[in-house]
Amino acid sequence: MATDYQRTPARVVRVGAKTTHLAIPAWCNGQITVSVLTRNVIAVTGLDHDQLPGAELVVSANLAAVTDTDIDVHAFQAAAPSDDSEPYRRRGQSGEKAPTSAGASAFLFSD
Repeated sequence: MATDYQRTPARVVRVGAKTTHLAIPAWCNGQITVSVLTRNVIAVTGLDHDQLPGAELVVSANLAAVTDTDIDVHAFQAAAPSDDSEPYRRRGQSGEKAPTSAGASAFLFSD
């Protein structure tokens, strides 16, 4: 298996009691989320559970990975906030929120 570990941006898209899902734009265009332990992200970044949804992070990851289990995301760091940052939201082309089922909206959207 080839490895290509790099520091890269990541965004928290879903937070659970045990598992947090990250989208990494540099890997599969962020379309496949990567599971990491919530307690590890909290311990390393200093963010609490309520601050994680939508949080921008910088991580070290194997960007040559073929599967989400091989990406080996580690070395989490909270990214410096920018003035124009906003929580992660899926949007349609018009800028409106994309329609979702009631169950998914609790995880993917924050208002």
